[in-house]
Amino acid sequence: MTKEPSTLQEARDILMAAPKRVHLASFIATLVGILFMLRMLVSVVMGDIALGKAVLLGTIVAVVLFLNGYSLIHRSRSGYLVVTCLIILPVLGMFTHMVRGINLIVIGIWNEASLGALRCGLSTIQFLSTAVLLFLLFSRDTRTYVWGISRNESEQTDSA
Repeated sequence: MTKEPSTLQEARDILMAAPKRVHLASFIATLVGILFMLRMLVSVVMGDIALGKAVLLGTIVAVVLFLNGYSLIHRSRSGYLVVTCLIILPVLGMFTHMVRGINLIVIGIWNEASLGALRCGLSTIQFLSTAVLLFLLFSRDTRTYVWGISRNESEQTDSA
């Protein structure tokens, strides 16, 4: 368990100690949450889902991805697992929407089904963002930063 920073300088040092890939993974996790919420709102306009359900689900997923994405900077192993599991769950649905979007373009009816095409476009962007996020989460820098020995643990082993 890492200790809480007592000063602003210590907090800044913790933020600056994280590799760039961890910062980028945190940002993309937030982006995936926002894209999920936008996709839910488009589904409301299309009439596929109720407004309250879409807002509640979209907000919960967006906030959880934001908070756990940010916790990656603080070496949170549970945050790493939550982000990984939460972005893997809808991958098949996003892929299906992406294929449907390609189908709409090939057939040439994407103008008539503009909301469906918008939802397919958002799903495509979310699918690609998820792929990039998975690449960043499974990269060596991120794995060793989150799952490796933290500075506090190494100081305790050195002093013992």
